[in-house]
Amino acid sequence: MRHLVLAFVVSSVLAQHHHDIAQLVDQAFLRLDVHPKDGLLELEELASVFDVRDTDGDAKISYAEFMAHANDNPLRHEMFNHFDTNKDGFLQKHEFVYANFLAMDHNGDNQVTRHDFDHYYTNIIQHIQHHGR
Repeated sequence: MRHLVLAFVVSSVLAQHHHDIAQLVDQAFLRLDVHPKDGLLELEELASVFDVRDTDGDAKISYAEFMAHANDNPLRHEMFNHFDTNKDGFLQKHEFVYANFLAMDHNGDNQVTRHDFDHYYTNIIQHIQHHGR
């Protein structure tokens, strides 16, 4: 009986954990899919979001600029560190936009489906939660 209760508790925690990740990813997709709001992400949409977040116009996003737009994300610090691939403390377009878009666009049609986005970012979040905290 104790094993059954433990299994139930563990499965409940894991289900909630998966739900939390799915909610984070869904919110991110909805914020990015803006013009047109068609359920697909194009490179221009991601580049436009980058430009908006680059508030000082220096063609890179600082840690402070990233934090200002990710304040509802509990993994914002870890996400910034994940995307800062050259570890210089800034996100350049090639790190944040182009590399991520290419990684998400599996079939090379210059569009990222909701499924592609969900799969890509869920994997990143799970990796961060297991290795990056």
